[in-house]
Amino acid sequence: MNDKIRRRLEEQYLLSVKVWGGTRKTVDEMRRVENQQRAKTQPFERGRDPQPIGKIVDSFMQREGFTVRLANTAVVANWEKIVGPNVAAHTEVQGLVNGKLVVACDSTAWATELRLLSSTIVKRLKEEYPDAQVRTVEVKAPGTVSWRHGRRVVPGRGPRDTYG
Repeated sequence: MNDKIRRRLEEQYLLSVKVWGGTRKTVDEMRRVENQQRAKTQPFERGRDPQPIGKIVDSFMQREGFTVRLANTAVVANWEKIVGPNVAAHTEVQGLVNGKLVVACDSTAWATELRLLSSTIVKRLKEEYPDAQVRTVEVKAPGTVSWRHGRRVVPGRGPRDTYG
């Protein structure tokens, strides 16, 4: 392989490791491991048959740990299907990190409703998306409007309203 191409491939690999995580291996290390695995098998031996591409991709995803990330993406993408169109219209998934699903609501009433539904949502996510590993739902109520801006700000508590 041309050195220029090899360096480019190695740079792309290291970039993907930086973005997706995982262990860093140089191209030479990967080639050495591949050659060692090839040396262990013989032609016409069991396991040398062509494999379906889906099976190869699934094993790669499991080995590299992408299944959790894909499940997290599926939870965010299918939020409306999970909670229903009415609840989804008033909520927005802000993130899913370390088993905590963070959801923002557009009013305090919807935030209260979602807190009451959180155990049901977690149970449903564990059934439908077990790879996402969702353990808790954190519900964020909307913030209030800030009236404290500009050059002439008067000290005090400001307007008293709940905004939602």
